[in-house]
Amino acid sequence: MPFGGAIFEIDIKGKVLRRVLDAGLENYGSGGYLQWHNIEYQKAGTTWKINGYPLLDDKTYHIASSDYLANGREERLEFFNEKNFVKLDKPVKGDTTDLREDVRRAVVNYMKSLKN
Repeated sequence: MPFGGAIFEIDIKGKVLRRVLDAGLENYGSGGYLQWHNIEYQKAGTTWKINGYPLLDDKTYHIASSDYLANGREERLEFFNEKNFVKLDKPVKGDTTDLREDVRRAVVNYMKSLKN
C-alpha cells in the first residue's frame, strides 16, 4: 500500500509541470521519482508529451498529486506548492465520503471495483 495522505486535484501551467517532471527524473534512484500516466519523455529532444501531444508551457493541465508532494515536501520539488497552482481542489479533512481524503481508501475502493 502507498503511504497515507490526501489526493489533491491541481490545475497547473505546463511551464510548472515541466519543472515538476524534470525534477522527478533528477530524483530517479534517490526517492521522489514520480509516477505518471499517459506522459512520455523523449530523451533525445529532452521533451515531454502528454497524451501524445507536446507539453505546452502556457496550457493548463489537470493533475492529481499526493498532499505530500503538493506541499513542496519532496527534494527538488520545493517549488511545487499552492502558490504555483492555477487551481487547487482538495478534500475536506476527515470527510470519509470523499475517497481523495486518503489515498489508501481510494486504492482499496478501486481494487474492490475490479472484482465486479
